Amino acid sequence: EARTNQMCMETLIRAQHSGPTGVAIRRARIPFYREVVAALVERDRPGLTPAERDDIVEVCLLLSSSAALFEMTDVLELDVERAARLAARTIVAAIRHM
Repeated sequence: EARTNQMCMETLIRAQHSGPTGVAIRRARIPFYREVVAALVERDRPGLTPAERDDIVEVCLLLSSSAALFEMTDVLELDVERAARLAARTIVAAIRHM
């Protein structure tokens, strides 16, 4: 559902990919997202080293990014629901098994 909502804002999101201002906007959100995802990973996998946790966090951030969504829909030609399902399953697998 989150990915579907993201596609509803497609014009705005694509504009954030079109130049340095958009990159700056996306980059500014990363510290918050890293903190949230790290807390979730720590909750589910408390025995990880900081390096192991950080690797999982980075993979999760990449998989949940608008860039990944656009790659899946534009290049791989997946529909939004399938792209969201694949991203979600891969994120769960990363958290459980990396």
